[in-house]
Amino acid sequence: MSVAVPFRAFERNRSLAASVLAGGVAYRLFLWVSLELPHGTASWKALLPGAFLVAVGFQVTHGLVVYLLGPKLEKSASLYGDLGVVATMLFFMWVVGRIVVTAPILNSALHDELRGRGGDAGEATIFPAAPGA
Repeated sequence: MSVAVPFRAFERNRSLAASVLAGGVAYRLFLWVSLELPHGTASWKALLPGAFLVAVGFQVTHGLVVYLLGPKLEKSASLYGDLGVVATMLFFMWVVGRIVVTAPILNSALHDELRGRGGDAGEATIFPAAPGA
């Protein structure tokens, strides 16, 4: 048996452990930030789905950039150069921004739905009714 086989398994497990650890850090950090920001009557338990979305979203986005976009840019570095690196960073930041904005919306929607304040189907509960309507 080759020494490389257990080493590859060790590296794979180490990589998985690092991903889980990084996801846990993102989860706890976003939960802490959510608790520090105004969140109405929502308890800390109501903020958990958004923190989970952020943690999983960050890890999936990181995986996409590292395993899909990174190698593609490496192969075509002469074509894209620094512009490819900047475009990759902008894409990563755009996706992360979308995730960070979506998480509180998810928390609010689930909190309202579980509290029974979901409103009628098809009615937007985000915007108040116009005066006189």
